[in-house]
Amino acid sequence: MSLLNLSAYIEHLRESRQKATRFEIALWQKIVYPAAAIVMMVLAIPFAIQSQRAGGTGAKIVLGILLGLGFHFAGRLFSHVGLLNDWPAAVSAGMPTLIFLGVAAAGLAYAERR
Repeated sequence: MSLLNLSAYIEHLRESRQKATRFEIALWQKIVYPAAAIVMMVLAIPFAIQSQRAGGTGAKIVLGILLGLGFHFAGRLFSHVGLLNDWPAAVSAGMPTLIFLGVAAAGLAYAERR
């Protein structure tokens, strides 16, 4: 569903006094997704600025894949846990992005120290 259709459907569910938490989380995930793409690009910077001669290219690729999978699974985990525990939809959708933004900032700080 598009953002407009999703928000209209959420409003319809609220008017009919049904639970709309699942759809609110989906709406917030669509809103947060562009920021998540930027965070993932920032997360890749520490891997890109290391010297090509330093070696360990395979390990960097595997670590990058694991971070991407971790981000995907964290997003799914937080949406399901937020749905079960009635967390605000913005928190459920935005928390993985904020966590990985912290990881990216730590990676940049580590790469700058080296």
